[in-house]
Amino acid sequence: PVITYAPRDVVTTKGSDVIFSCEVSSYPLASIQWSKEGDVISFPADDSSTAVQ
Repeated sequence: PVITYAPRDVVTTKGSDVIFSCEVSSYPLASIQWSKEGDVISFPADDSSTAVQ
């Protein structure tokens, strides 16, 4: 896989919304996994966005 757009660090205040993006090119299709404080964040199939608090 090739990461064509990597997530960037974000500094914000507590309670503010933040968006992280990632883009990968691969064959076969790559699986992207996000985590927060060491815990994996699960997404519904084919969902490109979610809210995590």
